[in-house]
Amino acid sequence: MNPIQQVILWRIQSLAVMSRAAGAMSHSTTTGSLREAYLTTFLKELLPQGVSATSGVLCDASGQTSRQLDLVLTLDSSLPVISMRDGIALIPVESALLVIEIKSTLDASALDQLEKQNASLAKLGLSNKVPDGERFIIPSIVVALEESKLSCDKVSGWMKLTGNTPVCCVVGKYFVEHADSGLNCVVSKGEGAFNETLAFVSSFYNGVQQMKNMRKFEPNWAQYLRS
Repeated sequence: MNPIQQVILWRIQSLAVMSRAAGAMSHSTTTGSLREAYLTTFLKELLPQGVSATSGVLCDASGQTSRQLDLVLTLDSSLPVISMRDGIALIPVESALLVIEIKSTLDASALDQLEKQNASLAKLGLSNKVPDGERFIIPSIVVALEESKLSCDKVSGWMKLTGNTPVCCVVGKYFVEHADSGLNCVVSKGEGAFNETLAFVSSFYNGVQQMKNMRKFEPNWAQYLRS
């Protein structure tokens, strides 16, 4: 095991320990908030250079807005992200690379919420046309610390029906992603192994880096201020 793998694995193990400690609290809202905060911190440490993360709302120049989003990865070289308060921002749609839904517990209601979130993203328009041959998509992924009656097979079946959620990871349980050959599922090998989350970390970084490198079009800031 190389040093980088050791450090990442240690951070995943620490995340699991803190999640269990939060679960000992009697107040479920506090437990959920703590777990989601731990997971957010963990994900922010995995970002490529030139990519930032914030929570908030996506908007376009015509005034359309998304639902409130847990975490949005943004391209630093794109349009400004307008901070509102406490890490919540107004984010031009052109600046967004990826949306992450962060859950303490993954259940059926979380998937329903994700479908509504995807619908709110799909209605947003661009300030400039995308060059011919280039696609503009803001995918959503979901990362959770526990699952409730949602097996890997159930989540895989749901992902086949939705077109905008290519990745799902439940720490210590399973990792599902859309691959060229179809849906790929990595299941935990045992207590403390976290091979599924290591697979997610690898896919997450590579995917964000690829989206960053592919973003070539020029957004129109004037459309937001003068339309």
